[in-house]
Amino acid sequence: MSVAELLGVSKDQAYEVAELGYRLLLQGKSAEAITIFEGLLVLNPEDSYLQNLLDNARNYDQEKPQNNSGT
Repeated sequence: MSVAELLGVSKDQAYEVAELGYRLLLQGKSAEAITIFEGLLVLNPEDSYLQNLLDNARNYDQEKPQNNSGT
């Protein structure tokens, strides 16, 4: 039994939150998106869709240009 099942969080509800994380990622807010996806994986650790979202968000975060202001 997953934490989501114990708390009564349905897969549909988790995916609605994942959609919010995806929208944040599209807005360039990858740190916030990663936090959401990590939290969802605590609830549903076996969910490959959520794991894929987290992996993609982490890759996006690593590939975006770093701000080197002040150098």
